[in-house]
Amino acid sequence: MAVCFSQEKDELVVGLTDGTREFWLKAQAGANFPAVALPEAFQRARANSVDLFPDLLGQQVETVVPWPQDRVLQLNFRSGARLVFKLYGPRPNAIFRPAPDAAAQLFQQKLLADADLKPQAAATPPAVGKLPRRLPTCPSVTCASTATTQRHPRPKPGW
Repeated sequence: MAVCFSQEKDELVVGLTDGTREFWLKAQAGANFPAVALPEAFQRARANSVDLFPDLLGQQVETVVPWPQDRVLQLNFRSGARLVFKLYGPRPNAIFRPAPDAAAQLFQQKLLADADLKPQAAATPPAVGKLPRRLPTCPSVTCASTATTQRHPRPKPGW
């Protein structure tokens, strides 16, 4: 983790590097359109910019996982720290914990209830050969090259 800052209201920018390349994550924590973007490049403004989450700097990302059944993205770091992006509802936020049992540091500090969101345990990625089965393809397919459509049967009443 190279940098974490904000230069616009409700925007958190995280800069990552592997030593040769830069990776950017821009989180919009506004109520109108909470989202995470991955811009190829980002220029930090010289004015109106504030550093955030100083304990995050120097951390090495281990995994990035979405929470099941939710619009939450969690970055797990090798040290045990967690950065959680809550992207649902009218009050999105980013929650950083330097350790799993440490007090939460909130991007939107007025949203105190978000301090109660507990990061999930770091998930280990599935081993090669242990990946989930591939989902079957949909039976209704339009083929652009031949402009034909295959249809699946209509459900019978009572199904």
